[in-house]
Amino acid sequence: MKKYRVVLSFKKSMIRNDIEIQRDFLNDLYALSCSKREELRTRIEELVAQSTGHADEIYDHYLDEFFVYDTKYVELSNNSQLVAAYSFLEFELKEIRNVVKKFLINPVLHNYVYDKKKSSAQNFRDEIYSMVNLDFLALEKTWQQIENFRRIRNLIAHNGGNLFLNASKTISDQPDYNLIESNRFLHLNLRSGDIFINDKQYVHDLIELIESFLKEFIEILLTISSEEVK
Repeated sequence: MKKYRVVLSFKKSMIRNDIEIQRDFLNDLYALSCSKREELRTRIEELVAQSTGHADEIYDHYLDEFFVYDTKYVELSNNSQLVAAYSFLEFELKEIRNVVKKFLINPVLHNYVYDKKKSSAQNFRDEIYSMVNLDFLALEKTWQQIENFRRIRNLIAHNGGNLFLNASKTISDQPDYNLIESNRFLHLNLRSGDIFINDKQYVHDLIELIESFLKEFIEILLTISSEEVK
């Protein structure tokens, strides 16, 4: 019982550290984008000042490059960090599953069948549920919030960052249209269906939910009776 508690408690403390690294990395990417954008803006203004009468040509010449820092760089960094954050959740749930499996006295009595219709994270979560006789109902609201982020993550990771899952339907009839349109941190191109996260706060919100869920999840697992673990 002591080893089980020590390992899970250590896992909880490491999650806090790993979450902070993700937050710092996300903020650093944003700061880099802002810095490069301002460097470019200064360079353009200097050129305009030196080349009287050619301002329009100079602005046109640098328009695409400025777009990269102003929009495309933000899109790539935020979209990729959302995918990374959700992958972190999957990894941690798998690790927690392994700990519970290792220290449970009768793991062979808890045979969980992997459901291909569910996400990896949900399978790991549900496998843990099947192994312990504990009440996880308090976490359901947080999990459902995470699921909404997963839907956006899947569009980015598995559908090229595009809303269209059914080409025969209009954009407003796509499964996740309302989820995207109702969120001010998500940008949707109504013609192409391309989506991107236009504010890093969206990713921060997911990171906070993941941290909250994992911490509470482990706290519940720590209440398991001494008779059930080695």
